[in-house]
Amino acid sequence: MAIKRACPLGLTGALILTTTLEPCLQCAAAIRLGPVGAVRFAGPDRYWDGCHDFGKLSAREAQRAQPARMGPRRDELGTFATLISRFGPTLTPGFEKALRTLGEAPMVDLVHELEDCGEAERLAAMEVNEALGYLWPRLQELRELMPAS
Repeated sequence: MAIKRACPLGLTGALILTTTLEPCLQCAAAIRLGPVGAVRFAGPDRYWDGCHDFGKLSAREAQRAQPARMGPRRDELGTFATLISRFGPTLTPGFEKALRTLGEAPMVDLVHELEDCGEAERLAAMEVNEALGYLWPRLQELRELMPAS
């Protein structure tokens, strides 16, 4: 709501939120409540795909305009965006199982490979453009293996 207070009157619907990954349920709800007119994201998130459609919840929500969605990218940059979101303590066994069920086994396997051999730590120390260059051949291969979202 701080965004609403900070925006000049009449400009709130013109705000574009740019993010790495497709918004999760909580983010989609905050976007819905806020003055965001469009959301642009690089990577798909099969786990949260479709949670932005609040029109299914009630007739009132169905009548409200929803923010435009631009994404996901279908290239290596979109694959990179999804890949970086899969690192860390959030990749619990239950979440990993759900991702594998949704077709992300190759992505999860690459995360484990990079973590197990210490590459993830080296990548985290790189600038984004360096990490992209380093991972580019793997991202190309991974993009071919992943299901279309």
